Amino acid sequence: NDFAAFFAAHPRLRRIGFNGAFAETTFRRRVIAGGVGLPDELELLRLPSTSPANAGIPWPAKLAAWRALAAGAAPAPHDPSGALR
Repeated sequence: NDFAAFFAAHPRLRRIGFNGAFAETTFRRRVIAGGVGLPDELELLRLPSTSPANAGIPWPAKLAAWRALAAGAAPAPHDPSGALR
């Protein structure tokens, strides 16, 4: 994907939410480490994975995090183990 063109075409983009750790890690490895510059004010947020395999986080907590992102608020942070804080 051409993220440089995407960021140029969407200058008001302020957040990217990732569906779990794997999505975030892949973005960081392939896009950021690949040399694509990110907009200065862009916030990268790892959200709890919606995968059924991620059963350690209750569904209501996952839903709240995703709703917060959709509403324009920062979701409650969580640690790499997947536990919401």
